[in-house]
Order: sequence, then structure tokens, then C-alpha cells
Amino acid sequence: MARILFGLCVVLVAGSLASAADVVVKDGDKTGKAKIGDTVDIQISNPALAKMKEKFKAETKPDKILGTAKLSDEVHKSPDGKPMSGGGYKSIKMKAEAKGKTKVKVSWEQDGKAESREIEITVE
Repeated sequence: MARILFGLCVVLVAGSLASAADVVVKDGDKTGKAKIGDTVDIQISNPALAKMKEKFKAETKPDKILGTAKLSDEVHKSPDGKPMSGGGYKSIKMKAEAKGKTKVKVSWEQDGKAESREIEITVE
């Protein structure tokens, strides 16, 4: 009986690891790869500037490769679960919906200057 339970636990853990296929693209990366159904999370460092939030936007081509972008403010956490000092970032999450290559343009204004990043996402 213990062997059966152990076997079931191994299958469940292996299955959950295989389905955890979300893709994180860090600030500074120029490309990312995903599979259909994955959630792509583009993370742009967010210094403690409230003005950066005013004109922050993400644009994708109307090619239906990625779904609608959902923007949020997030904070990286240390291993003990506490928020890291200066660890704030903007998160842009999109669902990979079709195969192909597309570009995501992320833009904002900081200290009165326009800033932007362009990331190419390949969905296989």
C-alpha cells in the first residue's frame, strides 16, 4: 500500500512540474519562448517612482499570438516570503494563444523622459 501511495505522489509531483510552464521574461531580456497555453510574464524593474505608473503601457501586434496584456505592480520576495527592499516591478501577463513570433512594446515615462523596451516572443 505504501508503494502505491508513493507511486501516486511521484506521478502527481511530476505532472504538476510538467504543467508549470509559465514563462518569465526579465528586464533586459530581448526574447522569450513559450508554448500555446503558457502565461508569459514580462517583468520591468520599477524604481520607486510614482510617475512611472502614469503612462505605463504594453502593446502587442494585432496578430492574435498573445492575448490581452494584464498590467500589475508586483514585488519580488525573499526566500522567507518577505518583500525585498527595492524589489518592485511592473508585470505584464499575456496568454500565448497561437504559434508564431510577435513583438511586445512596453513603454513608460520616467523623469519626463520616454522609455521603452521591445521584446520578441516566440510561441511554439
